Amino acid sequence: MRPECLNRFHDPSGSLKMLFVAAILLALSLALDAQPGKEAQKIPGDYCLTGEEIHLYRLINEYRMFFDLDIIPLSKSLSFVAHTHVRDLHENRPDLFSCNLHSWSDKGVWTPCCYAKDPNRTNCMWNKPRELTSYMGNGQEIILWENIPATPRSAFDQWRNFELTNNMLLNRGRWQENNWKAIGIAVYEGYASVWFGEVIDHEVLLTVCDDLSELTADWLIREHAVDDEPETVASEPVPVYYLIVSSFKERSQAEAEVKRLQKGGYTDAKMIEKDNNFRVSVHDYTELTEAQKMRRQLNNVFKGIWIMEN
Repeated sequence: MRPECLNRFHDPSGSLKMLFVAAILLALSLALDAQPGKEAQKIPGDYCLTGEEIHLYRLINEYRMFFDLDIIPLSKSLSFVAHTHVRDLHENRPDLFSCNLHSWSDKGVWTPCCYAKDPNRTNCMWNKPRELTSYMGNGQEIILWENIPATPRSAFDQWRNFELTNNMLLNRGRWQENNWKAIGIAVYEGYASVWFGEVIDHEVLLTVCDDLSELTADWLIREHAVDDEPETVASEPVPVYYLIVSSFKERSQAEAEVKRLQKGGYTDAKMIEKDNNFRVSVHDYTELTEAQKMRRQLNNVFKGIWIMEN
C-alpha cells in the first residue's frame, strides 16, 4: 500500500470512526428496507380469484382425495404469486431465448432470472412468495403454456399425465416428504400456474371475482366435512362425446380396464355398452371442441384414441 493511502486513514480526532459507524448503520437500514417482499407485502385490494381458478383448485384436490390425501388449503398469497407470474410471462416473455417458463423478467419488484441458465435458479423460485407477499415459506411451481386459452381441465389433465408434475400433485417421488399446507392457483390467457408451500398462509380471506364473495382458506375442507352422512348427488346430464381408448367383447375385461385406469389417476374413466361392445372412455364432454382438444393432448398417451358420440 502506498504511504499516502495510509495517511488518508489516520484520524486522531476519531471523527472518521464516527462516520464509519454511521455508514454501517445506514447500510444496515438500507439492507433491511431492501429485504425480499418489503415493498410488496400488501396484496392489492382489487385482487381476486376467477371461477376458472377455483375450478382448477377443486380438480387438484378432488384428485388428491381419490388417493386419500389431504385437501390443501387455498392460499391468497401463493395465488397472487401465480397471478403475478403468468402476467409477467404473458406481457414480458422472460421464457424466450433458452429460458423456460419458471423464468421472471426484470420488469417488476421481484428478482429476475433465466431459470434454465441461472445458477441461482432454485432460490429464484423459492423466494418469490417472500418477494411479493408476506408469506414466509418457500414456493414451488408447476406451470404450462398453450397457444390457445388454457382451461382448468386441460391444465389438470396434462399435469396428471406427466410423471414429474403428477408426483408433485400427489406428494410422490422427490416430493414424498413434503407436506403441502398452502396452494396458489392462476389461469390467464394460455398460462396456468400452481404454487405449493409448506407454511400456512395467514392471509385468510379470498375474494371471488365473479360475485365479489369471500372465501376462507379452508372452505373446501369444511365443505367436505359438513355431514357424516353421504351427500345425495344430483344426476348429471347425459354426456354427448366420449374419448374412447379401448373396446372389449367381454364386460369383465372392460370393467377391469376401467379399474386400472381409475387407479392410475383417470378418475373419469367409465364403461359404455353400445352395439354389443363394451367401450372404455377416459373423459366425456358436452362440447365437441373440448373433446377434440383433449383427444389431441392424449394422442401420445393412448394410441388410436377416438371420439364416440352418444
